[in-house]
Amino acid sequence: MNATYTCNGLSYPATIRLEGKGLFIELHRADGAGTVLWQYASIRPSERASFFGYNDYPPQTLEVLDAVLTSQLHEALRNPANRFRASRFGPLAKLLAIVLVLFSLVYFLVVPWVSGLLASRFPYSYEKQLGEQVYRSMVQPSDIDKPATAAANRFFQALQFDSEHPVRITVVKGDVVNAFALPGGHIIVYQKLLRGLDSYDEFAALLAHEFVHVRNRHTLRSVFRQFGGTIFLSLLVGDAGAVSAVLLNNVNELKNLSYSRRLETEADMEGLQLLRQRGISCRGFVQLFRFLQKESGAMQPSEWLSSHPDLSKRIGSIQRSGTCTEGNKDEQLHSLFLQLKTAE
Repeated sequence: MNATYTCNGLSYPATIRLEGKGLFIELHRADGAGTVLWQYASIRPSERASFFGYNDYPPQTLEVLDAVLTSQLHEALRNPANRFRASRFGPLAKLLAIVLVLFSLVYFLVVPWVSGLLASRFPYSYEKQLGEQVYRSMVQPSDIDKPATAAANRFFQALQFDSEHPVRITVVKGDVVNAFALPGGHIIVYQKLLRGLDSYDEFAALLAHEFVHVRNRHTLRSVFRQFGGTIFLSLLVGDAGAVSAVLLNNVNELKNLSYSRRLETEADMEGLQLLRQRGISCRGFVQLFRFLQKESGAMQPSEWLSSHPDLSKRIGSIQRSGTCTEGNKDEQLHSLFLQLKTAE
């Protein structure tokens, strides 16, 4: 191990290696290994030579413990094209390129379709049970801000989003700017994110976005895509319980689960439609994304280098949307938001 990787306040020992595609970070966790890829174009050196940041959300940092690797990484950031030269294409390389293209087509076209199909056929009773198991393993009672949780649920109920199944908001303590949905109807919001919101329409936009993830089963679909091989084989032999085991063994990944660009855009646009139906201003989305943009750093990675759409492009899409209206002030939501901000 030659580095320490930190994301969302959690630190892991890691082994890094420099390759042509980027910096590979192999994490060594108690629940198993995992690998993170940092694109060179998005790595941000700091004032301390051995510390590096990454221009993506959620914020990530890396401390390199090996002086030689630190020097090599700085050299790669200065001129990665000269450090890693592509080899000439011979017949074998062309064949490999064709295989990679076919594999990419399968991964980006077939896998999402199969993931969506499996998620749509997965019984809601299993999904709810699965979500409860993951929630209990992830959120301890002492982590919950009970007054804020009660206020957040009152706010959500006042939004009157039409939902086939119950949705529950939980506000958790922690110096992390994050919110995410779990299978079965749980939405987790961190205190620090709430503190950064200035108006009720920002919180409404956040909940609308996460609610669409819940309603459209995006979390389940993304989980099936990320752990598709194991889950598919489990369902094939009728072992639905193995799905729970897969998720419980990878519970930390759910905090930073990356949705596809298509699912994130779907959550933005359908969430915006929900706000329009409720007469809430679209500026909530714009202000929310600007806050997240500020938290993740001034520079944003290219859309194609990220598993999420670029925040600047998401802001532009919201502003260009034909459903974007200013809306009138909702006194009920304004009052409930003030209760949430002052909950103790």
